[in-house]
Amino acid sequence: MYDSFDNWIKAPPFVVNPRGQLIHRVHSVATVLWQGEPHHIGFAYLCGNQTNCKLDEAAEVFVADPPKGRLLCERCELRAKVLGLPSSRELAGRHIHTGVMVPRQTCCLKGGK
Repeated sequence: MYDSFDNWIKAPPFVVNPRGQLIHRVHSVATVLWQGEPHHIGFAYLCGNQTNCKLDEAAEVFVADPPKGRLLCERCELRAKVLGLPSSRELAGRHIHTGVMVPRQTCCLKGGK
């Protein structure tokens, strides 16, 4: 059982999840404590998704400028606009391509069960 969370008061604006495909905008971050000691970092994205990382991965995961060639979550960017937050262009100082990941069925396409 987790004892508590140590909520962060600031973080770089983007998350590059090494296990994910999209770059996301940070909504909130907390260090999760296990028996009073830092255990891992949990974070939520503006799009509503969330994930976590190991403590030693934070410097690679949280970035001020996303890697070129990666797509920023379109939903995160739209949500930032609705909330009146700076655009990804304003934060990174350059255009960042946005996109979506859409799962699609690849089996049973010919009417089979």
